[in-house]
Amino acid sequence: PPSARYRAAVIPHHNSIYHPFFNALRDREDICVVDIIDDGALPIHQIAAAEIVISQSLHGLIYAESLGKPSLWVATRSDDIWNFKFLDWFTTTSNPQSAPIMIDRPLGDMIGMAEPRLSTIDRTQLLDSFPNMIITESSARRVSYDACRQLSPITIFYQLPEGNTDSVAPSSADNLQFQTKILRQLVGKCASGWAERPYVMAMEISALAIPTPDQVKMIARCLDERSGVDFGYVIPKMNILPEGVKEIHLPMGVTLYIGCKNISNSFILRPTFESLTENYVVFGI
Repeated sequence: PPSARYRAAVIPHHNSIYHPFFNALRDREDICVVDIIDDGALPIHQIAAAEIVISQSLHGLIYAESLGKPSLWVATRSDDIWNFKFLDWFTTTSNPQSAPIMIDRPLGDMIGMAEPRLSTIDRTQLLDSFPNMIITESSARRVSYDACRQLSPITIFYQLPEGNTDSVAPSSADNLQFQTKILRQLVGKCASGWAERPYVMAMEISALAIPTPDQVKMIARCLDERSGVDFGYVIPKMNILPEGVKEIHLPMGVTLYIGCKNISNSFILRPTFESLTENYVVFGI
């Protein structure tokens, strides 16, 4: 746009969306805290409407470079594991940062440190090496990215073979392996020909808790914010909490149970779903 609406677009990593640093900026009219998890184009429009970009998210830095915005890489930690993908990205830009700026600095200082970081990629070589033929041949039989985003999450119902109708026990590796096999087959069939895999709400037909589409989206959003969790169970809300279990009330009538081991035959599965493990969370509806 010819004139920027915001002084800065500030972009938290999805694990730090509710960090006090970012929460303190949400009510400022001159600052836009961008929700990078949003599946639509809103984050790009918000970045385009800002003078500079201050980002803890690699996606935010890439958008800043693509839109010609001065940027600054910030973080809550700096170590080899965390920094690797950022430093890898900066090998493709001029004026790279060698380390992030910690977010304990004043925002004014960060704004003053933002600089242009332009792409050094040879675009002609990149376009020449792009496999256009493969993309063209396969696109006709694929569900487009836009359609995939609009359709995700999807809900499927399944029925366990006779003799396997009991709930899955977390302590039973055989049961988890059995359920994994069924769910992988179902998800593979449902997402066949899709440009990208969706979130999947998979429920056995006798499920006691059936979430609404908005609740499924809320549950998927919660998993987005907890990247270390493999999948989630969905159960009816508990009137009495077991000892040691805490609850977090989310929008759309969804409750996240912390420290809960209750399970069901209703699963919320990531697009990257490969197997069921003991690393799960429990949602109540």
